[in-house]
Amino acid sequence: MAIKVAIHPMTSEQPLENCCFCRKPTPYWFDPKDVACCPPCAAVCNSSDVPSKEVWFRREWIANKRGKVHTNLKSD
Repeated sequence: MAIKVAIHPMTSEQPLENCCFCRKPTPYWFDPKDVACCPPCAAVCNSSDVPSKEVWFRREWIANKRGKVHTNLKSD
């Protein structure tokens, strides 16, 4: 049921990407589909639930157009 996510190394200036499910900023990624996915969502999702990168980008674009923007930066 769970999927494996890995933390991607980042600099402190890079913004975190939003989880493809809950949209919380996260440094974790699901590498097979190259999308961000936080550990709590990864624990309850199947790989078939993870959207493609194209679908994830489209969802983020729509959310950002509606003003649902996350601007959190990675904190050290």
